[in-house]
Amino acid sequence: MKKLVSIFVLGFIVLSFGAFAQLNINSSGNVEIDTNGAASRFSIGGVGFSNSKAYIFNSNTSSSQKGLEVSQALTSSDWSYATISSVVSGSSSAKVVGVRGSGYKSAAYSTGMSFGVYGVAGNAQSGYNYGVFGQILGTNNGAAIFGSTPGKYETPVNGIYAGYFRGNVYVENNLGVGLTNPGYKLEVNGDINAMGYVRSNGVILTSDSRKKTDIQVLKNGNLSKLNSLKVVTFKYKQPDLNAEKLDLRMQQDTGKVESSVSSAIQNPELYQQMQIGLLAQDLQKVYPDLVIADKEGVLGINYTGLVAVLVAAVKEQQTEIDALKLQIGK
Repeated sequence: MKKLVSIFVLGFIVLSFGAFAQLNINSSGNVEIDTNGAASRFSIGGVGFSNSKAYIFNSNTSSSQKGLEVSQALTSSDWSYATISSVVSGSSSAKVVGVRGSGYKSAAYSTGMSFGVYGVAGNAQSGYNYGVFGQILGTNNGAAIFGSTPGKYETPVNGIYAGYFRGNVYVENNLGVGLTNPGYKLEVNGDINAMGYVRSNGVILTSDSRKKTDIQVLKNGNLSKLNSLKVVTFKYKQPDLNAEKLDLRMQQDTGKVESSVSSAIQNPELYQQMQIGLLAQDLQKVYPDLVIADKEGVLGINYTGLVAVLVAAVKEQQTEIDALKLQIGK
């Protein structure tokens, strides 16, 4: 009875692949259709490989060809899957891949397009349409979506991320961080920290009186306060090697670090360049509102706000000069 069922199933497969399909069971017990000497247990159009249970090769090169197509009727509720692919077990050191898509061409062409994975979604509940959906599970570090450019392959990921990219990332329109409808090329709702120089053709700070409250004129005495400050030259300390590996923020009091750290950190020129500025601890004594601490307690200076103090000091100095002129003129 089992043999009759098997023959019926195989006959049905033959019919489903067309009248010209040729089915055979070779001496190794492998089922083959339109091929000879199948290495896979089930091969269509090519011999396949011994480490593949099933193999399909479509030799037709006319337009809109498909190696395999699966259609699943939409269920009334819950999840519907056209295909499910998973690795059910493996050793702790194995590289496990649930789905691999490749659109790679062996030579560079000036026409055509290629997609490793092409996902399309739409017309479901508004807000719940995802062309490609990735989710990271478990407690170990990793990324739901990992992208890299040529020469940048797998690398240890130092946290749990929705997206992790090795290489340049291009955004055609606006990019919002912490907000959903950015009105500028880059719009951030929150603080920005840079481990290197920030370059710009100009910096504009919001200073509209309509955006301010509790407005008061700065009191006098700014000249003496500014005279108490030391203008110093300095170099930034290189970040701690372990902190850099963990992608932590730069610490200003890391002390002595290994000489090999220079090759491990980015923007090494930042730590070689001589800087001119003030010490935050000194400024904090006279203008505490111009000194801001980050989450690690590292102090920073609002140099833009210091410009307003300089304006006030110049006005005080000019008042003194005018008074002296009056005395000399008498």
